[in-house]
Amino acid sequence: MSRLEVQDGCFLDPVTYAPRASIKVVIANEGLLSRNYYDYSGSLKCWSSDSNKPDPSVPVEARESARCIDCVQNIKGATGYKSKPCKFYTVITVVEEESKTVCSLRIGGVSLFAKAVNKMTLYQYRDYLKSNGEELNTVLTEMYFVETNNLHKMYFKPARPISMEELDAINQLVLKDGEYINPFDNGNENMKDNEYIIKNVLAHYPRINQPYKWSDQQNKSVPCDAMEDGAAYDVGFTMDKAQAKELHSLMSAAWDTRIKTDDSFPQNKLKIAFKKQDDGTFVGKATIKAQYNNKKTGIPKQFDVKNNKLEPDFELTHGSLVNIAVQISPYKQNGGGVSLRLRGAMVKKLAPRMEMSPFDVEEEGFTVGEQSGSPFVTEDSDDAFESETAQSAPSAEPDPFDDDEEEPVKEPVKRKKKKEEPKPEGEDLSSIIDEWGSDED
Repeated sequence: MSRLEVQDGCFLDPVTYAPRASIKVVIANEGLLSRNYYDYSGSLKCWSSDSNKPDPSVPVEARESARCIDCVQNIKGATGYKSKPCKFYTVITVVEEESKTVCSLRIGGVSLFAKAVNKMTLYQYRDYLKSNGEELNTVLTEMYFVETNNLHKMYFKPARPISMEELDAINQLVLKDGEYINPFDNGNENMKDNEYIIKNVLAHYPRINQPYKWSDQQNKSVPCDAMEDGAAYDVGFTMDKAQAKELHSLMSAAWDTRIKTDDSFPQNKLKIAFKKQDDGTFVGKATIKAQYNNKKTGIPKQFDVKNNKLEPDFELTHGSLVNIAVQISPYKQNGGGVSLRLRGAMVKKLAPRMEMSPFDVEEEGFTVGEQSGSPFVTEDSDDAFESETAQSAPSAEPDPFDDDEEEPVKEPVKRKKKKEEPKPEGEDLSSIIDEWGSDED
């Protein structure tokens, strides 16, 4: 599902992205009334999916209160803000009349509750339709903006009723678009072929809230428009050896199946696609392009542990504990491989946001812990998935993660003794010298 963008009091056409003062849609779903609290720095601190209590995914230390109604951030002026710091919002689902594009649209509190003469906010409009025997999804609605005190407020008015045939077609469009809206619901029952949920891994520099692309100039991934070349959403994930081996096994099975049924694929074994870290863990990546065939793929869905959908611009943090839904997709380009196509993420524990350093990494100098006084040296294994405690059981088929060969034991070499020197007078040191060995040691 793509997002209906709003800019400077205009809607951006979901196909051409041209600004439009108004747009006609069918509102298929009004969404849940939710809350967000951002601090002075603009960082999201707390949120609620039902506007009654903090979401379960909010860290306990970040919760101002057990109930939203009792929260100090829900009181106007209480913390120095002119208005309530914690803001209401909802995300509705709409179908644009001309293109029949299914989009999500975020609406702030001022366009939900505010009262105006001869104009209706969303909830006023909903109640007006109900009083006339209609629902949001049974009429074509015109949405438009009115600027008041340098603030653009969104309003709603009916354009015309829609026919039963139109309603059926709209329902089919929404159903088709939302077929994979929640891959975490009911375990794996909704999963299709080659789809898998990677459970209990740590998010590694995720970029899901908006499209990103690599910048050679800045030497990092930067935000970009979804239609730009290289635009994508991705999330890295850190996993242990057992998790990595299981995932690689699934990817290998998909690869082997594909090469057996398609002769155009390279006829070779799948290489390990994960990067080993110094601590013995492995980093993989799930990604999806921001557009295919000039059509936006939409921001990947994110959910809390209760399967409540998080807002599209929710920023997952590095180090958060997550489940990641992927589609395992073999490809033959550039020598072939298997990609993990990102379908969504479930946030199980949100990590604190990292402080970004303005400095570049120096090759030499002080590092934290370098003078810790530890006499021990960290041991490293050449084995890609070597365990510290045990070796994998031998098998007929070599394990790609246990590919080290044992070095042959060399025969001992008998050292040649030097010619005997005259024994010195006094103490007999021959026994000690024998224990030392020769000068060739």
